[in-house]
Amino acid sequence: MIEFKDVFQSFGGRPVLRGLSFNVKDGECFVLMGPSGSGKSTTLLHIVGVYKARRGEVVVQGVDVGKNIDNPDVLVGLRRKIGLVFQGGALVNWLNVYDNVALPLREALELEENEIESRVNDALEKVLLSNDSEKLPSELSGGMRKRVALARALVTRPPLILYDEPTAGLDPAMSAQIARLIVDFSQHGVTSVVVTHDVDCARRVASRIAILSKGKIQVEGDKSLLDGNHPSVLEFLGHPA
Repeated sequence: MIEFKDVFQSFGGRPVLRGLSFNVKDGECFVLMGPSGSGKSTTLLHIVGVYKARRGEVVVQGVDVGKNIDNPDVLVGLRRKIGLVFQGGALVNWLNVYDNVALPLREALELEENEIESRVNDALEKVLLSNDSEKLPSELSGGMRKRVALARALVTRPPLILYDEPTAGLDPAMSAQIARLIVDFSQHGVTSVVVTHDVDCARRVASRIAILSKGKIQVEGDKSLLDGNHPSVLEFLGHPA
């Protein structure tokens, strides 16, 4: 599904990714963790073709992203197969919940309005917001905005969803609810990449966890990795060896 091959990236002369390599298999939930500024969100933006690697390859669903970054037909086609849940939700403030969720369908797919309505209602039901479709973003709690963003990512029925800090700023109960939704989507065959600092979220959702530091993966494994004594894990958790 996704493969990073020795990827290098820098901004303003500052190295961010320094030989990043990993792969994500179909149907798994791959959790990327690491200290702030280590390049986790940058990694997600390489997957959707916002950035082109200065060196190395990023292959997503068989598409070499770097080689096609200036080919709008290929890149738009790839992005239609990816749902992206931004850290802040990135909702359109003047659109209600229903229209925010419907937006990618209206922009990217030629669907009849009854099909759009069916998909939006189905997505809102999955995130427990069926009764809130007329509300504006300003009327929503942080947790509700996150769930609207999840519904919007789901509505195109993509095989791949990318999550950037999906539980940031939420209370424990809401964080657990978001984690349950991610697990549910994964169990229905969706491949997921989750960037998070939230250890509880990682333990709940991960098929595999990787620690990104100094521009590359330092260690990866199943969720038991977080109970190990690898120096990069201990440093991330605030318990340096």
